[in-house]
Amino acid sequence: MEKAKTQEHVVEPPTPDSVLYLIYQKDGDGATSYEIANGAWANYWYGHRFELGGKHYFTGFAYATREIFSDDAGPGLESEVSLSHATFELTDESGAKPWTFVGAEPYIGKFGGYDKGNAVDEGREAQEFKTSDGRLLLAVPTWSLQSGVRIESFDMFVYNPAEELPVDEHHWTYVGNVYTGEDNSAACDDEGVTLSCVKSLGKLQFVSRDGDPMPSLKVELEGTAIEGPGKVKELGTSDVVEYGYDAEAKSYRKQDK
Repeated sequence: MEKAKTQEHVVEPPTPDSVLYLIYQKDGDGATSYEIANGAWANYWYGHRFELGGKHYFTGFAYATREIFSDDAGPGLESEVSLSHATFELTDESGAKPWTFVGAEPYIGKFGGYDKGNAVDEGREAQEFKTSDGRLLLAVPTWSLQSGVRIESFDMFVYNPAEELPVDEHHWTYVGNVYTGEDNSAACDDEGVTLSCVKSLGKLQFVSRDGDPMPSLKVELEGTAIEGPGKVKELGTSDVVEYGYDAEAKSYRKQDK
């Protein structure tokens, strides 16, 4: 008779509402989205567990919408949201309080539009790359709608665990959005009279570079794409999009072929 397998003990991460409280210092009474000031709303966005330098961490990401005043226009594509985080270290796995609060930053960059962040794609996995100088590059799978077309992407973040940082740097920094495909099935027609139907999805690869701790990014696209009016092409090995890290802008930029 086989012995029953012992279930691995998994320590639950801090709750979304506790993440929001530590960032914005306002109690939402358990809510994961609530108003914080002048019409601005705090929203829990994504949580990620990771290991770095022999330590185990959890980061909860959130975002806040812009403050709204009487003469403000309504939300538009330019109405990005401000990203934030609260980070914890697993210090006592079997204790009553296993997580130790490391710190929170109310602003680490902007993304999204129309007063919303990009939606997390639950069907794809986050990807990590550990840099040679001890940082973590995190790619969170996301999607957004643009003119009825679903755009697939990864939103990129860098974590620096150093205790002391230059004044203009953060422990977590948003470093850009990387395109990985699209699906226009909600806006196309099968005959291609108004818009041909296409669908693509790419694989993200980290490519190490000599002398630079930040890797370049390579996306190999597969599927179909619009080649011209009424024309659709199959994507292949030559359809690669590359991104390089711009240290001055602290962001990934698409590279010209």
